[in-house]
Amino acid sequence: MASCSVLFFASARDATGTDSTSISFNNPASLADIACMLVVEYPSLKKVLASAMLAVNDEYVDRDMWFPAYSAMLESKSGPADIKVGEKRFEVKDGNEIAVIPPVSGG
Repeated sequence: MASCSVLFFASARDATGTDSTSISFNNPASLADIACMLVVEYPSLKKVLASAMLAVNDEYVDRDMWFPAYSAMLESKSGPADIKVGEKRFEVKDGNEIAVIPPVSGG
């Protein structure tokens, strides 16, 4: 069993009620798998993830590498093992740090 830490910022922190958590997963796991696991744990995070960026170890991950598979998993409700969406997949490794970063506005 592997684990990673997850940091929540701005509206993601508001949606989860915490600024961080740890999540355990079976290897291999994709970033889409982890995103789905987070929504199961924190259902109100679903709305935030619709427009959020995810970073792994301080590097942004292109949404094409996780969001299409994440959306398909949510729609199918059958679980990550049954979803095959394209070839793009970002693997999460034991000990990674994931940040959920919602859009920000300023002025």
